[in-house]
Amino acid sequence: MFLFKKIFFGIPFILFFIVYCLSLKNFLQNPSLILSVDHTVITQFLFLTFSAFFTMFFFVIFATLCDGWKIFLSTLPTIFLSSYLLTPLSLRVIFSSVTCILFILLYASLQKKLDGYITFRPDILLAPSIKQGITVLLLVSSLSLYFSEQKIIQQRGFSFPPGLIETLVQFFPKDQLLPGLSPNQDISQEQLEEVKKNPQLLEQLGIDPALLDQQKIPDNQPQTLVILTTSLQNQMNTLIKPYASYIPFLFSILFFFTIKFFISLLSILLGSMLTFIFWILAKTKYVTYITEVRTVKKLVV
Repeated sequence: MFLFKKIFFGIPFILFFIVYCLSLKNFLQNPSLILSVDHTVITQFLFLTFSAFFTMFFFVIFATLCDGWKIFLSTLPTIFLSSYLLTPLSLRVIFSSVTCILFILLYASLQKKLDGYITFRPDILLAPSIKQGITVLLLVSSLSLYFSEQKIIQQRGFSFPPGLIETLVQFFPKDQLLPGLSPNQDISQEQLEEVKKNPQLLEQLGIDPALLDQQKIPDNQPQTLVILTTSLQNQMNTLIKPYASYIPFLFSILFFFTIKFFISLLSILLGSMLTFIFWILAKTKYVTYITEVRTVKKLVV
């Protein structure tokens, strides 16, 4: 029972860390998801935010209660395997190793703090360690995303997500894309033939003439939406191409500050959550508090 008390909070810590690695994997495999406005991507951002927050929340509680390096070190193989198996192949060794070093340093820092405190106040004593751990974890993740996007650009180049382009098309002045076409209207065969007769315009807009073949256009989308989306996407990709080398850095910065913003909102409740958790633990006799009387030395002139 005594050992169970020491390892219990390691279970939610490991589970939330696995969820974090799974959520992060999607962004490492396709960093351009950061620019997407699709609801599924927003859901992935929320999963990433909550899992990062509660990973460090339960890690700090686990590190506080495990009371010893042996129990903590026994979790490192699970941490390493989780981050190793749930991240892209090219980043596995680096991300897993750095993550393990991160948790070792956080544990050592927390133990030093726990050895020197006078009055146990979880909101004051533990909250800074949780925030520090989240920040460092996000920095490691942002650095991994930087290398992932850099490799993708070197191999395939950069292209804006179709979902973002489709959203922009709805607000883009239609006469700046293709004259007389509106995104949500259907285009007649006569209009298609008229557009096909102007190959200079198609070349200027970067539209493949084969796209104007109705058989190439999905049945559930208006032809003009596909044409305008392709036009705008090609124009934007051409515009950003000279600056492609800066995209990994911008993505990593955007990723870090986006998650950091959402976590800062959760952190408003962090002190209250810690106080409540340890109040419950004390009421259930999971932990006990002792009062000590100490002799202090003061300087008097």
